[in-house]
Amino acid sequence: MPDQRRAAFFDVDGTLIFTKSLVSFVQFLQQQQIAEIHPPKLALFIQHIRTQLLANAPRDNLNREYFSIYKGLPVSLIEELAQRWFYSMEAEGKFYIVDTITHLRELKTQGYRIVLVTGSFHPLLKGLRETFGVDDLLCTLPETVQGVYTGELIGNPCIGEQKRKAVIQYALTHQLDLAACYAFGDDITDNYMLDIVGHGIWVDAAA
Repeated sequence: MPDQRRAAFFDVDGTLIFTKSLVSFVQFLQQQQIAEIHPPKLALFIQHIRTQLLANAPRDNLNREYFSIYKGLPVSLIEELAQRWFYSMEAEGKFYIVDTITHLRELKTQGYRIVLVTGSFHPLLKGLRETFGVDDLLCTLPETVQGVYTGELIGNPCIGEQKRKAVIQYALTHQLDLAACYAFGDDITDNYMLDIVGHGIWVDAAA
């Protein structure tokens, strides 16, 4: 059983995996021949997101805008496609950032709770959770009504300051000693999370 006073918090994109999961998944959707999916619309959306990123648009705004593309789509469909995406990414190779995965496995063996803290969402994280025995997910929560995405979010995207709030709340709920905890991230916005634990680890996948 995990030690109830220790946890290791991991960002996902650029920390555990090389790819940007949200963008990669939309690119995957473009290739699927599914009636509910409209590839030309997705292509325009990806271009828009890239343009906004180059312009240094606030990431929380982009994250919120991103989930609007799922409006009207069944959760079950996205979950099925996300599973296919995950297996296809694993099969392509160079999906995992090996050094960070090694840290995750070592900390899990030492009894740390393993928690993913990310702007991504549950369907894209399920494969990681099952593969590495992740204990909990702190992530962006798209709103659903009767099994269909509304295009809106529940609360704020799990990015930047929201990561800090999510980790603190998690620590309070699980009675964690943050000074004994680890956190791993690769982006400047992850510093909100790295700075509140005893062991904040910066990941440079390009190194």
